[in-house]
Amino acid sequence: MRKIIFISLLCVFFNASSCHFASYYLLTKVERVDFSTGRWLINYVGGEQIGPVICGRLHKFALEKFQKVLGDRISDVRHSGNIILPSNIPLNPSPYILENIKKGTGFDYFINIKADLVHDSFGTIQMSRPDPEINDRNEIQVVVEIYDLNTAEVISTQTSGGIIGSRQGYRLAGGFSISTDKSNLAMGALNKILKKLVR
Repeated sequence: MRKIIFISLLCVFFNASSCHFASYYLLTKVERVDFSTGRWLINYVGGEQIGPVICGRLHKFALEKFQKVLGDRISDVRHSGNIILPSNIPLNPSPYILENIKKGTGFDYFINIKADLVHDSFGTIQMSRPDPEINDRNEIQVVVEIYDLNTAEVISTQTSGGIIGSRQGYRLAGGFSISTDKSNLAMGALNKILKKLVR
């Protein structure tokens, strides 16, 4: 019984500790967006390099945050019936693409989120001592763009990131250390934007 309690406490400690290893930054000043009117459509989070599991987690988190201010005026592109959209909408799409989204959906605003793996130098668990001469890092950047489909213009572009160096992990013994994983790094970067954008 004591072993189970000890292991449980140890796991909680490591999970809690790992949140403090990464640092998060904003590359843009987050401007206020008027969420009081219109129908909103959120695209599925894109990010081929970080994989579908992390993208799914980011999408669910973003949708829940936007639902707090938009209620039933926001729809998920994957569950909105017969919406006609291109399979991959890039960041900063052309007015032509935005006009087609408007024609195909009838929505007023479109939210597009992308996550990019900038650096992927080491895993969550490291088994060897880091070289003091080299500071490898893991870094993920997240971009949130909001478009007014009635004017075919972008009304908000926000970029944030999460970064952790190989020497910032929690040292357990010898060369063994634990660092923030990519999923939490991406979530922290997205949250950096959303906590200022969606109040």
